[in-house]
Amino acid sequence: MSVAADKQSNKGEEEPQQDPVAARKRAMVWSREEAGPKPGEDLEAGPSPAKKQATAAAAEAEKEARLQKLAELRRKIEETERRVKEKRIQEYESLEHEERQLQEERQRKEDRKKKFEASFADVFESARKQFAEDLASKKAPMVFADGKEIDRILGAKSDYAVLQLVPGTSGADLRKQYRSLCLSTHPDKNDHPRAMEAFRKVVSSYKSLSKYIS
Repeated sequence: MSVAADKQSNKGEEEPQQDPVAARKRAMVWSREEAGPKPGEDLEAGPSPAKKQATAAAAEAEKEARLQKLAELRRKIEETERRVKEKRIQEYESLEHEERQLQEERQRKEDRKKKFEASFADVFESARKQFAEDLASKKAPMVFADGKEIDRILGAKSDYAVLQLVPGTSGADLRKQYRSLCLSTHPDKNDHPRAMEAFRKVVSSYKSLSKYIS
């Protein structure tokens, strides 16, 4: 077969299709290799000193920024801890103050109670002695308060009502009525189960009114 016949035979065969994008890439690589490196560019030496310096500066700036953020975070944590500590101290001091006030109030109530009991004991003893003296001299009638009178005394709404007096009563009338009711309700002689309560109310009313009636 001749050369012409061979060429004619090859023309009859279908040639393979090429990718145009791949072809362009190969052309760019070939042109780059043929042109060689740009002026001032050393492919073997790597990045230039200026580029290295810029990269190092950027890395240092990033590091400094991270350190500043960390310092700010620590400052916020310390500030939060300080506020929490101050709040706890304030709450503790407030509780201590309230506890002191409660203790003082309890102490004042206890002192008032003791003072009242001591005063009542003195009045009770004085009334007992006077009652004994009156009985010995037969000045006091032997009449004791019955259940109706005891209920009247315990149900009275005011000191005047307890002693059956009215505002403007003289000191002499006050003492006379007080002595009479003391004698009639005295628990040493009156066996009514609530005689002691009535006697104490009489004494308490007399003490209250004697502050204003002389």
